[in-house]
Amino acid sequence: MIEGRIIGNSPILLISSLMGMDEIASVMPYQLIRQAPKSIRGCELICRLINDIQTHEEEQAKGDAPSAIECYMKEYSVSRREAIERFEKMIEDAWKDINEAALSICKTKNRDGHKEHEVPKPVFEHVLNLCCLVNVLYKYSDGFTYPAKVIKDPVTALYADPLSI
Repeated sequence: MIEGRIIGNSPILLISSLMGMDEIASVMPYQLIRQAPKSIRGCELICRLINDIQTHEEEQAKGDAPSAIECYMKEYSVSRREAIERFEKMIEDAWKDINEAALSICKTKNRDGHKEHEVPKPVFEHVLNLCCLVNVLYKYSDGFTYPAKVIKDPVTALYADPLSI
């Protein structure tokens, strides 16, 4: 499962979020997303799996196509709980890949002494922000389908009732 390219909206979200950024004035970041370095694959994996963990039961009840959870259960003859535990481990490993990429942005230099890394910092920040957003939306419930249950209170607290400093 981890070897193939993840099917989902995360590449589209990443590409569309880069449009209009002044820091991105070339096609290189878009090509990087298509080439899918480790940090991009990690983001795609997090987005896909955390969504499937939270939404697969409701989608199956509606008669949707099998989710990654059902496919994994059938392919490996495991229970739903075991499949979810394996997905959570894959999500954890994907976060490690993203953290590794974050550290390489800070410390890696090429022969000329200039920073050299797989993804430019502004692009990486978008990757990280998307992963954080998806984590908030799907960590405990389906916050995309039911935003009033999941994100209404944090957004209200952040913008309508900010802390005074």
